[in-house]
Amino acid sequence: MPQLDKIFQQVNVPCKDNGCEFLVSDKLDAVAHLLADSRYSLKYSGALSRIYSSADYDGSPIVLISVHVDDVYNAYFQKDLGQGLWQGTFDNSLSAACVLHEMLGEHLPANVWVTLTGDEEVHSNGAQEVCEILTADGINIAQVVVTEVTHAGWQDQCAFVVENDRNMSLGKGWEMYGVLSEHRFAYLHEAEPDESEIYGGKGLPVLTLSIPVEGDMHSDEGCCVRHELLPTYCEVLRNLVNLFAEIAEEE
Repeated sequence: MPQLDKIFQQVNVPCKDNGCEFLVSDKLDAVAHLLADSRYSLKYSGALSRIYSSADYDGSPIVLISVHVDDVYNAYFQKDLGQGLWQGTFDNSLSAACVLHEMLGEHLPANVWVTLTGDEEVHSNGAQEVCEILTADGINIAQVVVTEVTHAGWQDQCAFVVENDRNMSLGKGWEMYGVLSEHRFAYLHEAEPDESEIYGGKGLPVLTLSIPVEGDMHSDEGCCVRHELLPTYCEVLRNLVNLFAEIAEEE
């Protein structure tokens, strides 16, 4: 399995859309190449989305990881600043790399699907399309986990931030806290808008699991991330999704 930094280097490439369809698909092509020999295959291909499922999916309710792949950059880079810091164009290739790391490591249950979406930076039409595709095919979505980068939690050196939770039961929240509480993290019920608005508006249980960064995340000069905390983010993503998948099978 490629290391996280190697995965990031492969997916830190352009992906552009016009709000209706992808126009530049380098990142989508890179993901397809990385997953070519894995147990994941492309289940649905939309104008603004790609949805991957596992070969051993058994028809149970799914946990959907939603990763937006559109970006606003004109140039792409990542460099090591020392002292545990990377600088680069991380929105949203960094969380995409973390998700791919877990997929390629076969750390996710069979009822976890992953969607790559466009237009998040404007209207989130990609997430809207995903809801329409899965609803039309009768797929039961038990939980959505959006992955992102955020400015929250940076000053407190948090490894991750839980944001924009919607339609979550109290019982699931308590079980989730058991996974999160071992680590330093921040929680924001009302954070910057992201795809959780779309999924939550459909009545789906959703939260955003974000990576803290510092600096202008939309600038070609990039922002900074504490890369030594990324393995913790991956671990929490894995454990959280596994918890949700187990709950989904019991419901």
